Amino acid sequence: MLDLAIGEEAYVKNCEQTHFTCKLLTLGLLPKTKVRIVRKAPVGGALYVKINDYQIAVRKEEAKLIFIE
Repeated sequence: MLDLAIGEEAYVKNCEQTHFTCKLLTLGLLPKTKVRIVRKAPVGGALYVKINDYQIAVRKEEAKLIFIE
C-alpha cells in the first residue's frame, strides 16, 4: 500500500497476520475493499486513506501489512 501515490486507488488483497490485523479489519480494510490514498504525512508518519465514505489514518508499520492488487 505504501507504493500508491496520492489519488491512486486499489483493492485490498489481504492483510498479514499480526497484532494489527484485528484493528485493520475493524476499520474496514477487508479483502476486496477499494481504498484511495488521500494524502501522506509530510514526515512520512501516516497515510490518510479513504475507504467507502470515510477516511482513516494508517501508520507506515500498519500500511506495510496491507497487500493490494
